[in-house]
Amino acid sequence: MNFLDEELLADPTLHFENLKVLILANCRLMGSIPQWLSSSSNLQLLDLSWNRLEGTIPVWFGGFRHLFYLDVSNNSLTGDIPRSITGLRSLIDWNYSSVQETSPDFPLFMKKNASARGLQYNQVWRFPPTLEFRNNELSGPIWPEFGNLKSLHVLDLGFNSLSGPIPSTLSKMTSLETLDLSHNKLSGRIPPSLVQLSFLSKFSIADNVPVRGVDPYRRSVHDLSKFQLSREQSLWLPCSLSYVRFQARRTG
Repeated sequence: MNFLDEELLADPTLHFENLKVLILANCRLMGSIPQWLSSSSNLQLLDLSWNRLEGTIPVWFGGFRHLFYLDVSNNSLTGDIPRSITGLRSLIDWNYSSVQETSPDFPLFMKKNASARGLQYNQVWRFPPTLEFRNNELSGPIWPEFGNLKSLHVLDLGFNSLSGPIPSTLSKMTSLETLDLSHNKLSGRIPPSLVQLSFLSKFSIADNVPVRGVDPYRRSVHDLSKFQLSREQSLWLPCSLSYVRFQARRTG
C-alpha cells in the first residue's frame, strides 16, 4: 500500500485493540495524531517519524501500559510534551518477556534520516526503549518526572523550543545511553548529578541559551566523547564526567 502524501485517518470509530506495533515512518503523512490510537491499549512500539503531522502530542499517550518505543520525530508537532509521558509503565519497569511474544515474521526498520533505509531489527524486543521527539516545534519545560523512566535508553529532545533548566532528576534515568537536548532554549547549569549516568555515551546540549556560572577553562581537563555544545557557550562540567570525550562543535 502507498500512503505517501495522504492524511492520517482521523475516523474516531476505528478500533485496533490488539495492535502492538505500528510503523508509519517517512510516508509524508499529514493531519494530526488520531484519537482512534487511544483504544490500542496493547501498543508497544509506535513510529510516526518523518511525516508532516501537526497539532499536539496527545496526553493519552501516557496511558499506554506496554509502550516502550515512541518516535514522533521530524514532524511539525507543537505545544508541551505531555507530563503523562513520564508515567509510561514500560519505561519505568521494563519487562522483556512481554515484548518477545510480539515479534512478527518480517524485519522492522528504525529510520535515522529520510533517505536512508534504516536500521533493521528482526525482533521487536531488540528495539532500545526510546522517546524520540526530535525536530518538531515543541515548547515548555523538560519535566523533572522524566527521571522516573529508569528503563529508558534513548531520550532525544533536540531541535525544538524547550526552555528552562535541565532537571537534576534526569540522573535517575540509570539506563540512559543517549541524551540529546541540543538546539533548544534551555538555560542554567548542567546538573552535577548527571555523572551518575554510567551508561551515557552520547550527550549534547549544542545551541542552547549559554550555560552560566562556570569556569570555561575547566573544559580542557575533560575527555568527553560525543559531548556537543556551541563554541561560544560558557560551561560548567562536573569533573567526574570523564567517560565522554569533549567535542566543541564549530558554529562559525
